[in-house]
Amino acid sequence: AVDTDLMGTVPVGADLGAISTVPVAGASALRALRRIGSIVGRRILVTGATGGTGRYAVQLARLGGAHVIASTGDPDAHGESLRALGAHEVVAGPAGLDAPVDGVVDLVGGAQLVDAFTRLTRGGTLVSVGHVAVDEGEHFPYGALFGNEGRHDRSLVTFYLLDCPDLGPDLALLAAKVAAAELDAHVSWRGGWDKAPEAVEALLERRLHGKAVIDLR
Repeated sequence: AVDTDLMGTVPVGADLGAISTVPVAGASALRALRRIGSIVGRRILVTGATGGTGRYAVQLARLGGAHVIASTGDPDAHGESLRALGAHEVVAGPAGLDAPVDGVVDLVGGAQLVDAFTRLTRGGTLVSVGHVAVDEGEHFPYGALFGNEGRHDRSLVTFYLLDCPDLGPDLALLAAKVAAAELDAHVSWRGGWDKAPEAVEALLERRLHGKAVIDLR
């Protein structure tokens, strides 16, 4: 049994492998951006931008009219592909920003989350979605939560996709955009069930940038 709030429709003839990347990665990116609020003309930072959720966040932020800044550990290797998805700037981390940002979709956690929060401007919001920096933890130095000097009303927001209501229409919207090639699912590995260990190994070693799709026949 599946809650109907978690069900969306898929266009006839769509590549189901590509659509399978939508429910978690695409929906997380969309809802995180909505939590920031209006993004038209605003500076939005996406950390961990080369992952599946990050790539969706970059594209959706650009479609939403934002000035998109993608953060990746290796801008030389991934900068071109992130710009092709819609990023206006590509940086190696929040420290590479040349000006404050209005919103952050953080997919890393740890020190990057702390650093990104300090880069928020007045009224800015950081949505904490990913937590891959397991060994670091988040340690805010004294003064990080001061509100003076243009830092008033900044927010740090936790996020859990399955507590978001009415996901069905968003899933259908994202599926339609992927099917129409308006969003790139960026499937960087695809194979049969017998080759699943290859995908798992690539994911664990963080060699897989994008999504892995296993076809069951």
